[in-house]
Amino acid sequence: FAPSSVRINYYASDEDNNNLLIRFEADGDKVTEWQWDFGDGQISSEQNPVHAYSKRANYKVAVIAKNSAGCSTVVTKEVNLKLNLLAPNAFSPNGDGFNDTWMPVALKNGDYIFTLIIYDKMRREEVFRTSDKNIAWDGQNTKLGDVFQWRVEVQEQNGEKTIYTGT
Repeated sequence: FAPSSVRINYYASDEDNNNLLIRFEADGDKVTEWQWDFGDGQISSEQNPVHAYSKRANYKVAVIAKNSAGCSTVVTKEVNLKLNLLAPNAFSPNGDGFNDTWMPVALKNGDYIFTLIIYDKMRREEVFRTSDKNIAWDGQNTKLGDVFQWRVEVQEQNGEKTIYTGT
């Protein structure tokens, strides 16, 4: 006789531009008690709690919904709080005014403290470095077919650093 149709949803909050503050919502038939496990060692007994995570990561969130007869059901959901950099996988530095420079969109449009480094994949040497969202890589001295790797270190609001990489 476990509660039926228990559902959980989560939403990033826009409060204080803190996308690590997550609002959870749960509903279910005849549920009288809720027990949340946010996947980071923190818990709550509210039906619709708000939780602040301390760092970007993937979290397995579980909620136990119990009815008045003491029967329960568990619902889990993966919560991905990693920053989506929206990094292009190509650009064309040919001076035509379209895709002439390369910079992950989230860095260009956001307010992050970061260091972006571009490496030549074949020679394994650094070809570009910036910490300024207004200075994108212009691909100078590249030729068609060259392959590069990028590495971004982003400082989180809590001071921790997260590293992202790509080709």
